[in-house]
Amino acid sequence: MSKVSEKLADSALGWVLDNVKSACDLAGAHYKAAHKRQFNNYVINRINYCRTIKNLFYRTDAVLIEDIFVTSEIRYNRSKYSPKNFVTDIIINKNYKKDAANTSSIFIRGGAGSGKSFFMRMGYLKVARLAKGKIPIFVQAVDLNQIPASDFVDVMVYELNKFGERFSRTDVEVGLNANIFVLFLDGFDELRRPVREHYRIELDAIAARHKHFSFVISGRHNERSAEIQHAHYAKILPFSPSQVEEMIDRLDADDKLKFQFISKLNDGVYETHSDYIKTPILVIIMFITFCSIGRISDKRPEFYEDCFNALWEGHDLKKGLERKKESDLDKAKFLRCFSEVSKLAYFEDKLSISDFDFCKYINSLNERLTYNINKDKFQNDLVYNVGFMLLDNNEMNYPHRTFQEYFTALYYTFVPDDFLKRDSRSLVYSYYQDTVIDILFRMSREKIEYNIIWPIIKKNYQYFEGEFSVESYIGLFREADSYDETVFNMSRSIYGFKPDLDEIRVALHAMSDMIESSSSRYEVPSSFNNLLRRDFTNMSALARRLQHTYRDET
Repeated sequence: MSKVSEKLADSALGWVLDNVKSACDLAGAHYKAAHKRQFNNYVINRINYCRTIKNLFYRTDAVLIEDIFVTSEIRYNRSKYSPKNFVTDIIINKNYKKDAANTSSIFIRGGAGSGKSFFMRMGYLKVARLAKGKIPIFVQAVDLNQIPASDFVDVMVYELNKFGERFSRTDVEVGLNANIFVLFLDGFDELRRPVREHYRIELDAIAARHKHFSFVISGRHNERSAEIQHAHYAKILPFSPSQVEEMIDRLDADDKLKFQFISKLNDGVYETHSDYIKTPILVIIMFITFCSIGRISDKRPEFYEDCFNALWEGHDLKKGLERKKESDLDKAKFLRCFSEVSKLAYFEDKLSISDFDFCKYINSLNERLTYNINKDKFQNDLVYNVGFMLLDNNEMNYPHRTFQEYFTALYYTFVPDDFLKRDSRSLVYSYYQDTVIDILFRMSREKIEYNIIWPIIKKNYQYFEGEFSVESYIGLFREADSYDETVFNMSRSIYGFKPDLDEIRVALHAMSDMIESSSSRYEVPSSFNNLLRRDFTNMSALARRLQHTYRDET
């Protein structure tokens, strides 16, 4: 592995030193030799990281990413690309659309579990191999939640020095001026809201200062990502049936089970589970679940529950061994404890749980629970005997952040409503960045309605009474604070109302501007009037139903 990594690193470093020398007045063999060794050490370490991977299926032994990676197409500028062609044509050769802003950067968007991190790793490896004169830097955005907010020069210094090197701000600034860096920032949506806003501004700032600086960002679809000005946008497309079959075929599992699973998909599951089939991580969950309990639920909470049950009660799909539990916790207690650990880590923005943090979480549980949890035995169950966590560099990692979100949502089904009310603002403001509320709504609709939606509807109930009026309805959104507005928008999404949120925003902004600019009577365009009227009908019907359901419980 190290010889392959050194070869890849050397190809990336081919022209770097000449570029640095021509771009700045830093002559001398000592400088060149020292920095070549430093860059080479960094790139080798990052190549080794990007080439190997653990996931829910390969929990203990890492595998090479090229052995399991399946191509998911990328849409950019109305064209479709394979990941390899996209890296070559767009990231390396910079064949951007001509009408876009003058930038050499790209934002890769996709849903949870769509393969964004796989693409970023493969992209890093290809840039390291082919982009001569460039040093690719790979930053996991979630790490930035744990260090003081700074500019991207300091971020790059922090990343380059992870493996024992001693780069300075000056070294990085020299490299930026010489245009030798390509920054891969994986998981932009995993930054906390204030941290994400800070680095959104910093990305634009560094791109404005260094016109040819390239960054590649990945993140989920959310309402704020489009505000990064110095970036082109591309989308990872859902899996096709042939890609699903190829991914299953690559798994190290019994061929008979793989054939049965693919046959089941072709028997109608493609249609009934289209949302799951299109997402790589969910396909893996489906396969594990199918092999263990023989069904594939079309309800997401039940889907994750089935997967947990398969891992709790089932056998190792590759070795046929049943794992015994060391913690002596029954399944209900195990779920209760793991869900609270997940909730604690979720609110600290930690997808990786260090031994220190895990000890802190377990101590917190032991102070309040009537039974005692042995930290080491519980960890062994999580990693080896149940297998819902991956151990890497002495830290426990979720196979995917949606697992943490599922167990965080599950936590609120175990505790009194006051706990959900206490955390409601944080959960609501995170609605467009994660799936906690969405999953909890499907687990227990009453908890979300009674503790989050109904209090805001009740507070603004006068706007939903009587006949529809454009002026009155717009007044609701003028008077509502940011939290109330977010709850209203979340409600439209969670109930699947039509017209959707984007259509409502356009109409509200247009009508608000019209009212403010008119000194006399104005005529409301019928399209806007009808759209807002339909939204009022949806929201007022919801208000009446919630009042009828929960007024006696207030």
